[in-house]
Amino acid sequence: MIGKNINEGSIDTGGGDLQLGDNVTYYIDGLTTLLQEYKEQLKNIEGLINLFKPRTALQLLEELENRIKDISFNNDIISSKILFLKALCKRELIDFSVSSTAEEFIKAYQLNKKDEKIKARACIEYLNVGDKKKSLNLADELLEKDEFDKNAWYVKFFCSEDFVRTLASIPENVLRGYNFQHNIIYFLVQRNKLEYLEGLAELGLELNIEINKYQTLTFESKQAWIIAIDLLINKIFNDFPIRYISGENYVFEDNPLVKDGIVLLEKFINQLKDSEINDSIKHQKLFYFYFKYFELKESEDLKNLESVYNDLTDSNWFYTFTFCQALNYSKNFGKSLKVIDEYEKKNEIIISEFYLFKGTTLFLANENDKISNVFDNYLDSVDIINEKVGFNILNAFFNVFKRILTKEEFDTYVKKVISKKFINNDFKSLFEVTCRIRYTDDYNGEDLYIKLIPLMESDDFDINCKNLIAENLDNLDRIEDAIVFVRKYLDKSIISPTLRFYILTLHQKLRSNTESGRGIYKELLNLLKFYRVNSNYNDEHLLGIEHNLNFEKNDWNTLKEVDNILYTNFPNEEKYLLFYLITLEKLKDFEELSKISNCINDSFTNEIVGVNVSKILLRNDINKNKGARILFNLANELSNTDARKYYLGISHLFGQDFFQSYESIEIGLWVKYLLNNKEEKELNIIKEDGIQKKFIGKKVGDKFTIHNNISNEINSIEILQIYNDELRLHYDIQREVQNPVNDLGFVSFNVPEKIEDFEKMLVEQFGIQGTKEKLRKEKLLDDYYNYRIGFTEITRSIFRENPVDAYLHLTNVKGCKFTTIPILFTKPVISENELSYFLDFTSLMLFYDLEKNMDFDFQNKFTISYLVKERINELLIEEKNIPHSGLSINITSDGIRRYIAPENYKEDRIKYLQSIIEWIDENCIIDFVEEKLDIVLKLKEREHGDDHLFKLLVDQMYISMRKNSRLISSDSTLFLFQYVRKLEHNIISPEKYIKAYFPEKCNSELYRYLLKSNYLGISVNLDVLKSEFYSMIVGNENYYHNYLENLQYSIHNDSQIIPVVIKFLKEVYLISSITKENKGRYSFEIFKSTFYGMPHMLIRNYERLIKKEFTLLGDYYDDILLSFSSAKDIYGIK
Repeated sequence: MIGKNINEGSIDTGGGDLQLGDNVTYYIDGLTTLLQEYKEQLKNIEGLINLFKPRTALQLLEELENRIKDISFNNDIISSKILFLKALCKRELIDFSVSSTAEEFIKAYQLNKKDEKIKARACIEYLNVGDKKKSLNLADELLEKDEFDKNAWYVKFFCSEDFVRTLASIPENVLRGYNFQHNIIYFLVQRNKLEYLEGLAELGLELNIEINKYQTLTFESKQAWIIAIDLLINKIFNDFPIRYISGENYVFEDNPLVKDGIVLLEKFINQLKDSEINDSIKHQKLFYFYFKYFELKESEDLKNLESVYNDLTDSNWFYTFTFCQALNYSKNFGKSLKVIDEYEKKNEIIISEFYLFKGTTLFLANENDKISNVFDNYLDSVDIINEKVGFNILNAFFNVFKRILTKEEFDTYVKKVISKKFINNDFKSLFEVTCRIRYTDDYNGEDLYIKLIPLMESDDFDINCKNLIAENLDNLDRIEDAIVFVRKYLDKSIISPTLRFYILTLHQKLRSNTESGRGIYKELLNLLKFYRVNSNYNDEHLLGIEHNLNFEKNDWNTLKEVDNILYTNFPNEEKYLLFYLITLEKLKDFEELSKISNCINDSFTNEIVGVNVSKILLRNDINKNKGARILFNLANELSNTDARKYYLGISHLFGQDFFQSYESIEIGLWVKYLLNNKEEKELNIIKEDGIQKKFIGKKVGDKFTIHNNISNEINSIEILQIYNDELRLHYDIQREVQNPVNDLGFVSFNVPEKIEDFEKMLVEQFGIQGTKEKLRKEKLLDDYYNYRIGFTEITRSIFRENPVDAYLHLTNVKGCKFTTIPILFTKPVISENELSYFLDFTSLMLFYDLEKNMDFDFQNKFTISYLVKERINELLIEEKNIPHSGLSINITSDGIRRYIAPENYKEDRIKYLQSIIEWIDENCIIDFVEEKLDIVLKLKEREHGDDHLFKLLVDQMYISMRKNSRLISSDSTLFLFQYVRKLEHNIISPEKYIKAYFPEKCNSELYRYLLKSNYLGISVNLDVLKSEFYSMIVGNENYYHNYLENLQYSIHNDSQIIPVVIKFLKEVYLISSITKENKGRYSFEIFKSTFYGMPHMLIRNYERLIKKEFTLLGDYYDDILLSFSSAKDIYGIK
């Protein structure tokens, strides 16, 4: 939950007295009436004070004072100034109290009331002895002479009962003074006038600590340093009001303010540690080592913290608390409890927070039997259950009790609390509801929701209570109610626990994928960015959400910012390094990628992360040795099967120097040798003595003998190969592959010597499986050709999710078909509003081909999903990095079919993919389709959530539903999905777009190109039909039979095909050179195609039109009706 504050928001400071940090003045030069012989001594005193030697200076002042007394030199002015300097020195020494030194400052003023500087000091010091009246009187006197006197205005503010009014009366140039504001804020914090520093804004104040201002510490500026340090400490704790008790992640981790605090404290301590006031800076030392320990996690800092704590004279709970925090972080709970017990013994008055901390530490120390007693003491220490106490009980004690007590025991403690007096009835009701929801399982959610309804309207709650109401709504699965409620009081312009909770609730709402959550991703992304940019703390969880959303959106520029923060601030999380490297690769920021690669450790605990980091470096030819070394280290572990598989599979990317063979044997190398001319052995040379000594220096081919003194046998050795660890691991994995039972996914078998036997073995081994695969593909292709599935599905199921290969195969291989969406089914191109046109893979590939092969010039920019270009980039990277294979085979039970790749196939394919990307860059605008964020989080929980083609399908679905847009596509996958479910869509076929924008190009040449490319589903055109027919009958290149397939009614559902066919047949029958038999055959083929899927009623109308058109054609009338009747018989049509 959020905002569960268990403290007052401020800490005890070590400043002590009241004084202005920029108004300390020395009065040495005022002693001009003293005898000349003392002047050198006074200069020495001045130097000692500046060197932070107040004790020595005080001693000299006392000696000077005694000498003056001895010579009976009575002068109130001189005595006043010496007394003032003595008080100044005493104020720096722990031997003297603030009140006693304040009295001396006042005595100095009483001896010399005309000295304005001493008067100004007395004005402040009267406050330190509790005399506000005299302090105010002096303030009025000072302001009469100088209306901008800072001391006077400070006193006015200190004594004010209306801070806002007093601040309004202070002159602007005084109020806006850097040190004056610090003093005002310091007073408010020190006197607990503020619960949180956020309250400063209500007073028109702002805490701004400029670390660079603090360089050289002087006696005069010391108090300003102390105030700045204490304010910075307060701000750190104020920004994170939830008190840390224990855990792996400390609440201040990665907070830049802590780093500033360490720097400032270190400067302060280093300049005073060897001075006479070293004993007075224990407060600063304690927090210096405290922050330093949590920042660096070094045990030496914990020891120093303990040393300072033990040297403290004040028994201060906050000092004890911070020291025990460090002990708990180091998991020294026993010692922490001893320190807590010592504090308890020394102090009669124990604050409630003490019991809270002690109870939690007891739980951590597994001393659960003592916690109940501590809780009783805590409950007894409070008279009223206010918000702070209520939160402490809910978040700490009850959280522990739920784990260690029975239900009955827990209920008893709940009743104890409820029996206490609460600050108001609304808070009591909220406390009870929260107990039920958080810590019981048998509640009625509807009843508790009804109880929360009036609490949401209460005016008695602070922001923490409101947040608790929101949490309860969330826990009751009333997410929408929680969001609406938080919006009523949330300030989205400031970083707060409430804002964080609101962001998390929005994310939860987005994941639920309900209708009311549509579009919520926009607000969520904006708030996540705002939180990231403006928060002083890098919230890993929120950064993770922002990463996930932008990853789904493919917004790599934003991901670079997010992932850099994750990678930089959470270096122990290996996955964040991978995220950042992926982002750099996507952005082609190879310079940064190269820079980061030099800092990457070559040992990974997470195999998946390590393998992918290695692959990124290797495929981009960046620090290949590091990439190979990462994979080598992972593959050395037998359980890392992926790493071992890739070590074998992509070793061609490692570089020539990675695998090394040697001529002679050295320490650290591996040797393969033949033992006694029979058995091959392997040996790692790791020492220079024993048997291995005889191997050192030997070369490949060398032969020698080794005499075994025990068995008296002589063994012959022949050196076969010498190689390094890297090559030895490669051999080791190869041997693993030879084992029929391995996890690497490889199969090895003995290859027969004769090629005939080898082919027979392949058919026997893989033929049945190959035949099954062939039949599976044929079935899928039949489904595709008949529009039962679309391009996306056929690409996934047959072409290994490679849409480029799928398109090229379907449009270039004889016997294949490429289905497009018939023009009649798609939306009109013309619109009253300007339209945006989107391409998918099918239209992209066609338009690319038309420009390259048919001289099309596309003037307008198209838009494509980022995923289209991304997939082509992936294919290009893959093609560049996989080894070239010039031969592929297809094995079935019928035998083996060989496919030999053309010469320069790999180079040509790389150029082809690059040219498509260049065409995209020139003709297309990239769209991230961020609307998909409405559903992608839910889809990721289901099958295909991370499937590239599925993601693209989602993109195209949203694109097709946009107003004033058209998705140009031949992929019936999405079209059928939306058509069957009667969903709105804006899909048009490529042919319809071409007809609208390139009517002059819609000729026989274009349609021949489409027919040559195996297109199925294009429009029927009389001129094209005639052109292809005439080319066929004269024996020229033609695609007439391809066009006949496009006549099928089942494809286009267009009745207008009937008059086109009839006109065509009339011309055919009137050609005298065509025989009667051929005319019958041609007409029969056309009728057979057009009848496929045609309703019987339409066929009857078809017949009537034929009779009408052929009535005057004599015998042709009977001939064509005979062909028509024969075609009907095939389909069983009466």
